[in-house]
Amino acid sequence: MPDRIGTYHTKPFSQYRRNIALITGEGWRKHSIHTLIEIDVTTAKNLINKYKEKTGEKISFTGWIIKCIAQSLSEHRELNSYRLGRKKIVYFDDVDVPIPIERVIDGERVPTVYILRKANEKSLKEISDELRSVQKQALEGNRQVLGEHFTPLERFAFKAPMFFKKLLIVFFRKRGFLKKKTYGNSWSNSNWYDGKLSRMGYSSWWNHKHSCCCRRHHKKTWSS
Repeated sequence: MPDRIGTYHTKPFSQYRRNIALITGEGWRKHSIHTLIEIDVTTAKNLINKYKEKTGEKISFTGWIIKCIAQSLSEHRELNSYRLGRKKIVYFDDVDVPIPIERVIDGERVPTVYILRKANEKSLKEISDELRSVQKQALEGNRQVLGEHFTPLERFAFKAPMFFKKLLIVFFRKRGFLKKKTYGNSWSNSNWYDGKLSRMGYSSWWNHKHSCCCRRHHKKTWSS
């Protein structure tokens, strides 16, 4: 089984931050308004097209997004973290990005999940190649998680009734190492790209409800 934790360090989760987390968590019980943002990706589109013209290789646009996320979290480690119990927080060096991959099963479009491990250590081409490879992976039974290595607990959870899966989510809530091993430590849940207008709609999730920006990192993705 490959190492899913990698290097990390822990720090105390102060009383001040626990107070803020309590208030923020209560705020999420209220009605929420979700917004859609548009990002001008003209520069990224042009760079992807130039790379294809130069090398003949096609770069995944989703791969570019993942590389931006990984670069941002790698440079801002405070966002690449989980709660560890009540009084600690754990910061990880590896950036593992879960992404939805749509597959057609028995004529029905079904969302599956794949965790791209150590995305911060991979080049844009390596990420694109990995995404294309996993899109062709055969699915076992009704499992909706892609990948090759799973723990006995994960294999059991795939087939477990829904109430047990909900209990596992509660159990994992403040267990940072288990969450990192099972969920990864960021989330890219949907994006759309208008190729004609060079616009992108994107929604994502980071730990502790932080957000970070991909725009300032779009040039750095091409140097790795």
